[in-house]
Amino acid sequence: MKASKAVQAEMWMMRMQDTGVEPNATTYHSVAQAFASVGCVAGVHRTFLSMTAHKFPMDSHAVSVLLSACTNAESSALYEATPILRHWIGEGVLKYEMMFKTLGRTIGFKAARLLCEELKVSARSLRGGAGRASGRHCSSDLLSNNLCV
Repeated sequence: MKASKAVQAEMWMMRMQDTGVEPNATTYHSVAQAFASVGCVAGVHRTFLSMTAHKFPMDSHAVSVLLSACTNAESSALYEATPILRHWIGEGVLKYEMMFKTLGRTIGFKAARLLCEELKVSARSLRGGAGRASGRHCSSDLLSNNLCV
């Protein structure tokens, strides 16, 4: 039942766009939060793909919402979340040590470190909040189907 409210929020945003009202960053964050509250990582991902396609950046609030979705997801869904996390980490959202720590608490520090190593993101370069993700960006296939509804 709660997942249907997230889908309703997504449909509301689509209706806004259909009538010519463009969503702002707050709108995208609100819709993504609705998916995050029910642990639907795929819904959050879809929302943020649309947000970035409309030239709104993936900011720290958005990363927090994404990690919140992972935290609220059932343990079986975390496997499905890995390609999504891989995408956003590859896009450079894991810029600060605090985000790495949050990711570690969400999926486990060993899994977070392995994911960072795979993507050539040095956890040491994240110290002090000034480091940027280094190395190549990930272009893995993402979950494009709707896993929540």
